[in-house]
Amino acid sequence: MVNRSYRIAAGVTAIVLAMLVGLYLVVALRTLVVMVLVAGLFATAFDRPISWLERRLRMPRSLATAVVLLAFLLALIGFGYLAYRPFVHQSRVFRQGLPGLATRVKRLPIAGHYLRHVNIAGDTQRFLKELPSKLAKNKNTILGVAQTALTGLVLALTAAVTMVFLLICGPRLVAGAERLILDDFRRARVRRLAAKMQQAVSGYVSGNLFISLLASIVTAVSLMAMSVPFVAVLAALMFLLDLIPLVGATLGGAAVTVAVFVLEPQGWKALVFVAIFIVYQQVETHTLYPWIMGRTLRISSLGVFLVALAGAELGGVLGALLAIPVGAVLNVVLQDMLEERRNKAEVAGSPTTRLELAISARRAQQAPAQEGEPPGPEVETVR
Repeated sequence: MVNRSYRIAAGVTAIVLAMLVGLYLVVALRTLVVMVLVAGLFATAFDRPISWLERRLRMPRSLATAVVLLAFLLALIGFGYLAYRPFVHQSRVFRQGLPGLATRVKRLPIAGHYLRHVNIAGDTQRFLKELPSKLAKNKNTILGVAQTALTGLVLALTAAVTMVFLLICGPRLVAGAERLILDDFRRARVRRLAAKMQQAVSGYVSGNLFISLLASIVTAVSLMAMSVPFVAVLAALMFLLDLIPLVGATLGGAAVTVAVFVLEPQGWKALVFVAIFIVYQQVETHTLYPWIMGRTLRISSLGVFLVALAGAELGGVLGALLAIPVGAVLNVVLQDMLEERRNKAEVAGSPTTRLELAISARRAQQAPAQEGEPPGPEVETVR
């Protein structure tokens, strides 16, 4: 009994030490952890079309990965080309109409009162003339910003390469990890858990992209119907901001509304866009978002809100984006553990099961005596 107590204490101590070491490694390698999480998130999103090509068209995994990524890259290039030409044209028009725009900015309801005595056009030209001398005086700041941008670019490229490796080698890594589990029951359980995790994460990514794309389409159609300039840029801004959980649609609607109010001399266009977007936001908040999150993540709206807040507190916007899929994975693991414990409790506590075990034990105990053989060792009945 004493030895068993020592073993339990040693096991608990080892688990606590392992958790502390794991937390220390996560904090020390947080950049690597975030990069791998981002790569895994995008790899999970791209896995569905790649698996479809691999299954339906009998493509090799590497070829299917190349086709899907190339199609995605061409789509980005096409979108950039479509947005570039209107942007250049509208930028020329913007420069020509800058004086009138400065006058409209001074008429804004709140900020206009503080800008009435400011020469916006003159201050802008003076700032552009003094910009080279100011940059020359702040070389260290410029080098720091350039170093940060270069580090971010290198991390983004590294995450992209990691994503490609995960897409190509992911199934083999999963199969190798499954072979390490000798128990067939546990192997099936791990396979079921992995499938549920992948379904939750890919469903969240696909659903979030679909909602953001729908918001950008609504924005583009509304602005095009009112002949508002910079439609492609404002729609892209809406798409990017709507990716932020919970508050992204509100931020995007506010940013586009301010841009419409500034760019257009007719104020009714901004009011019409506000009305259209309020209606869309109500549909997204009360219909689309709960339906998608309920089907994919199986987390309540309050849970999604709290998880997003925790991620934003830990890692800003990127933390909020990663927190929801990580929370979905943890929710899948927790639900599976609770289901397993519930099944064990039902089996152990079922009166029928206990009665059957008692009858089987009694029959096994009486069988040698009925055959005239010496009775075997007494079998303990289940009480």
